[in-house]
Amino acid sequence: MAGRLFLFCIGGTGARVMRSLVTLLASGVKVNMDKIVPIIIDVDSKNEDTARAIKSLDLYKLIRERVYASKNMPGDGFFLTDFSPLGAEAVEGSNLSNIKTAFQLEFGNITKTFYNYLDVARMNDNSQNLLRLLFDDSPENDRNTELNLNLTVGFKGNPNIGSIIFNELTTTEEYKYFARAFTPNDRIFIVSSIFGGTGSSGFPQLVKNLRRNTGNMNDALKTAKIGASVVMPYFTVEDSPNSAVDARNFMSKTKAALSYYEKELKGTDKLDAMYYLYDEPGNPYANNEGGAAQKNDAHLVEMLAAMSIVKFANQAAFDTSTEYHDYGMKTKDAVTNFTHIFEDANRDVFITRPLTTMMYFAKLYNSVLPFSIFQREKDFAKYLELKHKWNDARFIYKDIGIFLNEHFTAYMREVARNSKFEPLNIDGDFNSTVNGKPIVDTRAALLRWGDFALNDEATFTQRMTQTEDALRKQNVPEEERFMKTCYDACRFAYETYIKVAPVANY
Repeated sequence: MAGRLFLFCIGGTGARVMRSLVTLLASGVKVNMDKIVPIIIDVDSKNEDTARAIKSLDLYKLIRERVYASKNMPGDGFFLTDFSPLGAEAVEGSNLSNIKTAFQLEFGNITKTFYNYLDVARMNDNSQNLLRLLFDDSPENDRNTELNLNLTVGFKGNPNIGSIIFNELTTTEEYKYFARAFTPNDRIFIVSSIFGGTGSSGFPQLVKNLRRNTGNMNDALKTAKIGASVVMPYFTVEDSPNSAVDARNFMSKTKAALSYYEKELKGTDKLDAMYYLYDEPGNPYANNEGGAAQKNDAHLVEMLAAMSIVKFANQAAFDTSTEYHDYGMKTKDAVTNFTHIFEDANRDVFITRPLTTMMYFAKLYNSVLPFSIFQREKDFAKYLELKHKWNDARFIYKDIGIFLNEHFTAYMREVARNSKFEPLNIDGDFNSTVNGKPIVDTRAALLRWGDFALNDEATFTQRMTQTEDALRKQNVPEEERFMKTCYDACRFAYETYIKVAPVANY
């Protein structure tokens, strides 16, 4: 039995990696687990990066539940993996009234300074003096000193503050519920950065609490397979006198964290696998401490961190000592594409085929399908009644379009803009979709559209009509039939043209 993967995503980096994972799994990357249970932890309750990750999860979940309502899951396809909120996981004898069916853990939401959080004014003189030795508060009117920090938007790059607050995680109803829900077949994966405040403090505290099995809630936690993606500095931020976040401290914090992890998190009684990621920072981000202003473009490092989750979930067995993995590009080029990722066999399965077929789906949805539905009404469109249902909010087709355009395509644009990872030509025709590997077919320009002679009968729509007809004869429900038909056509185009296309700088 495969079991579940409980995925703890801590802080802003954790949320952005979660968004990357949604992109990969929506595209058809497969995970050898029954389901993934995301547990997003961010003290900054208004962080826009976290909000975007949750929005993408909610939309993914809606689409998957609608198109696979029959539970007849295909071997390959879009939106295959089940994302389940913690509150949806039944626990015998537990009260669900206090557990929300949400992807974000109810933790933090602190609206006071660190000084007031600790209730320093009520401490005796000796305790206050000790506290001031450990935490800076001079000058007293400087809101950027440690004791005076307002914690509304998180720990602002101060893991020494975060570690104290994260000790309370195990007292939350959600954590207790998770601990009771965990079974010996399940696994745990943790994603965090180690150069900020939330992730670098939350990660080691979480590992210790899991292994200690605080409260003796579940002995299975002591022997659970636990992996972690440790994200080192891959971006920097602008200098700002109005912010407590100082990028000049990123590297020193990383060194201190790595030294600590070497001593305290070594051995399979702590972690089974660690995946390290780092990139030389490019142009600095705006220095936003958090809240709605923290909305960073997606980055290749976050996509690679998401791939480490897939690798951990799909690995059958682990060494008797902690496995350490890092990722290195084969060449350091100004612009990267699919050829820089993995070796040939893994590259096709984990990234090239899924992202290319999903991009085909986006172009199919935006360019070919409206023409085939409203102008020609192809047989597949007629039997699916798409002319009447395409723009009707009662059906799933508009939601699919929102995901393809506002999540998937937007995500790929961000990665290209932010980290120069440009494997796909987002605005080009079907023949030029994969950068560096154009389709050159002397028989016909079968995948051309837009400004070129459209021949959709010979490529997508002819295949879709055949597939839809076969599925309809099997009494497959309409929305499921649509999704499976689209995937089959996009996969067919990839296998038929991309895999045999001549290599050009690829």
